[in-house]
Amino acid sequence: MKDASPYEGMNKYWVIGALLFIGGVGITMSGFVYDIMFAGIPYQDAPQQLRDSYEVHARIATTIEMIGLGVAGAALVVALFGFVRAHKNKRGQSV
Repeated sequence: MKDASPYEGMNKYWVIGALLFIGGVGITMSGFVYDIMFAGIPYQDAPQQLRDSYEVHARIATTIEMIGLGVAGAALVVALFGFVRAHKNKRGQSV
């Protein structure tokens, strides 16, 4: 007879959490790359057109980075939910 693992039932949440976390980090990194490639360092005493262009690209990069951090944060919540659920199942409590 096979002994039940204390973490039985948690595997799918860990896999989903890990994939979401990796995706979130990837999205965040793509936001940093976008920031470097398109927004870059603002010019000193730039004409209004260049300042406007910088602001638009900086906002886009920040939005991409925040979405990535949100996805990574959601991944941590999913993994924590799996951890709590597995421990409740181990103790015989219903979820």
